[in-house]
Amino acid sequence: MKFLVRVSLCFMLVCSFSLHAETTLSNKEIVIRFYTAAFIDRNLDAARVYLGDGYIQHNPSVKSGAEAFLEFARGIHARNPSSKIIIKRVVAENDLVVLHMLSKPRPEGPEMAIVDIFRVENGKVIEHWDVKQEIPTIESINGNPFI
Repeated sequence: MKFLVRVSLCFMLVCSFSLHAETTLSNKEIVIRFYTAAFIDRNLDAARVYLGDGYIQHNPSVKSGAEAFLEFARGIHARNPSSKIIIKRVVAENDLVVLHMLSKPRPEGPEMAIVDIFRVENGKVIEHWDVKQEIPTIESINGNPFI
């Protein structure tokens, strides 16, 4: 009888762990879902789910805080209603996730290479850094694409 109880307890523990592991999103998935909702789908209500209240912003043009981010994103959408963004690469290590993207804010404007770095804590995006560069229009002397 003791053996059956032990086997049952082990089975319940394994099933419980497996179920939890399947329902917990990785930091990479959280950032991709957050960014896609906020800037590709333009669904700020969906993006808000992944944003921590104590969101820290390192871009000097944007205030810190979840509501400040949402207001910033609304402004981006209003100024660039036909913008296009493609996530080209995603790199994750521990609590940091890096997105490398191609952005075309306006049809008549230049393409931009963007690197956004996010810190995730307890399933929420809580910190952000970014670097942006206009994609050069010169022909590459090495034959490799810029992004």
